[in-house]
Amino acid sequence: MSKQKPKQEPLPSVSGMLDTTERLLDKAERERLLEADPLALAGSSGERDKLITERDEQDIERALKDPAMRRLMYRIFTMGGLLDHLGDPNNNIMAHAIGRRSLVVDLHNEVNKIQPGILGQMIREHVSNEKSQEEPKQ
Repeated sequence: MSKQKPKQEPLPSVSGMLDTTERLLDKAERERLLEADPLALAGSSGERDKLITERDEQDIERALKDPAMRRLMYRIFTMGGLLDHLGDPNNNIMAHAIGRRSLVVDLHNEVNKIQPGILGQMIREHVSNEKSQEEPKQ
């Protein structure tokens, strides 16, 4: 009878050990990122954008309930030229105005998507505030 030596498992290759180490490091990094920012690991950019949009919509909805925030948003809309007619013979001034207005239009579209017709309410509140400030105090 011959004695059989126990089979020894082959040692892992250097590349195999490196792959394992990289996977463990990636896993640790994902866990760290998830703790720091739950949105950091959203699968695709579309998924991340959807999560950000939902959070932003909730923030805007909450802000619109506050009259002071509606006044601030109305001021941003008017400063950005949302209610103004754009036109200037100087191309540089026109380009600046269009860029500024573009940002405000995007914000208005987001706000209007969450609460349609809110701009009309903001205008009525603004006119009402202006009238109450003009009335002489007795």
